[in-house]
Amino acid sequence: MLLKPLKNLSGLGDVKKLSTCTMDTPVIEVIHLLTENSVSSIPIVDGQGKLINVYEAVDILALVKGGMYTDLDLSVGDALLRRSEEFEGVHTCTLNDRLSTIMDTIRKSRLHRLFVVDDEGKLVSVITLSDILNYILFGED
Repeated sequence: MLLKPLKNLSGLGDVKKLSTCTMDTPVIEVIHLLTENSVSSIPIVDGQGKLINVYEAVDILALVKGGMYTDLDLSVGDALLRRSEEFEGVHTCTLNDRLSTIMDTIRKSRLHRLFVVDDEGKLVSVITLSDILNYILFGED
């Protein structure tokens, strides 16, 4: 199982309908997406659906700390200018990556999710640490 690519693991590499935003999306809309979907991040895509960044719930804290909490109509792009310098970037994998490689990346980077992209960088899905643990414990759907 660990040596199989994600695309061969039924239930793990499946395409998921994800909420996304663009750099022009107002932060208040992203906050609604975060809460409505009970997720901690929203992928940011360009006009072609390519993953270009991610807006995380913790990014909202930077706005609050900076006194911007009254201006939530601010665009995601502008809000990212206030992001903590500790942000390590968006972590991705492809459907061709082996589960063992994905697990190593999650472990080493101390992540909770990887965004799955195709060969052109277009967002396909997301795989979370919980998804992997459920797959290992309970097997295929």
